[in-house]
Amino acid sequence: PGVMVGEPHFKPAYGFEQASALGPQAEAGEAVPGLRAFLQHLGLEEHLGAANAWCAEMGAAVLVEVVEGIEDFADALPLTDGGREELRRRARLAVSTLETKGQIVQQETVVMAQDDTSFAFGGRTFLRKPRAADEADGDGSASG
Repeated sequence: PGVMVGEPHFKPAYGFEQASALGPQAEAGEAVPGLRAFLQHLGLEEHLGAANAWCAEMGAAVLVEVVEGIEDFADALPLTDGGREELRRRARLAVSTLETKGQIVQQETVVMAQDDTSFAFGGRTFLRKPRAADEADGDGSASG
């Protein structure tokens, strides 16, 4: 059977919901999606509590923001000087590796609206009322 007029030519697969434009939600116990996997990859999962506290204090919502602020993030964790330096050095590679393996999903810090209908007029056209000066001109532009 072909496509009939008025029927959508594409039907979404049954049982699948459209993915959120904001990406996956944070799992229980983590302030930022992927934070637990990030710390596990670096062998620092025991510092999840301090990492969550830093994210909450700094307002980090995605893992990219954690990596951008890795200097302060490393200082906030109870690590040795060598541990802090290793974290700073390995953070970007760790995120890249986890994304490549599919363990975390890359999330943008700012998400632009896909279907912004906040400025739609709902099918109405608004015309200004003719002013008395327009009617007095008699040029016919304000006839109604």
